Amino acid sequence: MLLRYHYFTRDPVVIPRLHSIGYASDTRVTRYGPTRRHQYLIHYVISGRGSFNGVSLGAGEGFITTPGLLEHYFPDESDPWTYLWIISYDTAMDELIGMHGADADTGIFKFQNVHVVGEIAKRLIECDGGFTFSNTEITEMYLSIFNNCVYPRSKARTTNAEAYLDHSVKYISSNLFIPISVGELCGKLGVSQPYLYRIFKEKLGCSPKQYICECRLSEAKRLLEETSFTVSDIAAAVGYPDVLAFSKFFSGKVGLSPTAYRRSSAITKRKEASEARGEKQL
Repeated sequence: MLLRYHYFTRDPVVIPRLHSIGYASDTRVTRYGPTRRHQYLIHYVISGRGSFNGVSLGAGEGFITTPGLLEHYFPDESDPWTYLWIISYDTAMDELIGMHGADADTGIFKFQNVHVVGEIAKRLIECDGGFTFSNTEITEMYLSIFNNCVYPRSKARTTNAEAYLDHSVKYISSNLFIPISVGELCGKLGVSQPYLYRIFKEKLGCSPKQYICECRLSEAKRLLEETSFTVSDIAAAVGYPDVLAFSKFFSGKVGLSPTAYRRSSAITKRKEASEARGEKQL
């Protein structure tokens, strides 16, 4: 019996270039500012307590600074903190930082599995003495923290049907310029046509074939309205290498040829613009 395990990504891939990673426990160096820097910093408090811009926080919490932000932080006198930090100059950090769920006013966030950050801190301590990590190694350590502590896999897992629908929709959207058959789509997903048909009917109220046609039609309308591309170019852009077949498809759906639709759309836009100018004059 052939078993197939096929998984898809839930999120866009964001891998920023990291500058450095570090760990500190000495109270002489776990303080900074007040000042402004020109990089992204994320601190993960492993133990103890401290203050970041006037707000107290402790183990299982972290704080974020972005380029130009005024920052001032220092350890608690009676229970000084230890923390691990990440530094980057890459603006791609904006998206990952957004996933930390930090408070908009304080820049403080909570994270899980403090021991995972502690293990990475131990790894850094063991390499003390000027050891330099590769960018790949630092990225691996950061993503370990991110995936296990900040953004762990949700217990409320996406159902198979939702995952297949999501990836069908994304695949169709990204490949309108090629002829897409339902059979090909099922082959890429590893599901049967009746199963995919049932998912689309339950979730979207139409068949996969109808959905593909509607996407092609919507994109063709947009290109006819917003660009000066030839009808042949637009036909190719929505998966019709034969312009006559495209014109027949479009006319059957809209009741107008592509050229007539473009002309009608242009007239409507001019009329709307004229009416808008008239309203402004009034």
